[in-house]
Amino acid sequence: MTKFEWIYILLTFLILSVVIVQSLILIRTFKADHERRRKQATIEYLGPVFRELRAKVRRSKQIHDSDLSEIEIKDILGAFEHECVGLNTGVYDKEVFFRMFGPSIPEVYKVLLPYIERLRASYPKAYIEFEEVVRELEDCMRVRPELKGSITHSL
Repeated sequence: MTKFEWIYILLTFLILSVVIVQSLILIRTFKADHERRRKQATIEYLGPVFRELRAKVRRSKQIHDSDLSEIEIKDILGAFEHECVGLNTGVYDKEVFFRMFGPSIPEVYKVLLPYIERLRASYPKAYIEFEEVVRELEDCMRVRPELKGSITHSL
């Protein structure tokens, strides 16, 4: 091989190496951005929605349970279930959510549990997403009470 061919092979190898390294950095950057956006969506969207739902449940607990109609209870439970589907599928970040609302999630669940059990007589899988979030939080708090919320893929 000539000197020119060796230089050409070396340059090709170097360029390919740079492209691979840049691709890896780009992938890591996209993952970090996605994770940051997920955490941000949890704080900006799920936070206010859950606060409002929690307030409704607490108000009903302070007055009489009968002040909430069956339709209102189903609406509240449906909203909790909807939010918990987002948490369980990874649309929202559970660690951030748990840090924001940790102890109040089981509290709200216990208040609504009689209604959930009554509905499960007819629909055994009613509100299982909500129950899964509560159980996972209780397990997490038992094992390690301090929850992390950092972005894993950041540089």
